[in-house]
Amino acid sequence: MAQYQGISTSNIKETERRPIAWQKHRHDVRMQIILPITIGIIIVLALSILVVLGSNAQVSQGADVALIWLIVPMLVVTLLFLIILGGLVYGVTKLLIATPGFMRRVQDYSIIAQYRISEFTDKLVSPMLKIKTKKASWGTLLRNIKRG
Repeated sequence: MAQYQGISTSNIKETERRPIAWQKHRHDVRMQIILPITIGIIIVLALSILVVLGSNAQVSQGADVALIWLIVPMLVVTLLFLIILGGLVYGVTKLLIATPGFMRRVQDYSIIAQYRISEFTDKLVSPMLKIKTKKASWGTLLRNIKRG
């Protein structure tokens, strides 16, 4: 891990640092990922069982074979996309684990750049600002002299 203000964090687990945040994260994972997937699987299984038990029609064997030949290619393509999606999720997870330290450095450098650019533009504008300020002061003074 890294060092934060001289304290090594390599021997501290994530759950020990922020137990409340970790518990909230686990709760959110259960409620937003695991629960909907489980409910979806249960609904699909229930509908499948309903279709199998509820049909009394005599269906020809040829139609079943044709249907299998129509469904199997789509299942293969879907499996391919599922594998690609799993790889992307794994990659993004690894990227999120690796980037906080790097992003902190990028943020530090951008803050330094922002400060230096602000300092440079202030120096660049300062002469013109002084001229405009003096001009406005003299204009106000002359207007007040004319009035009063």
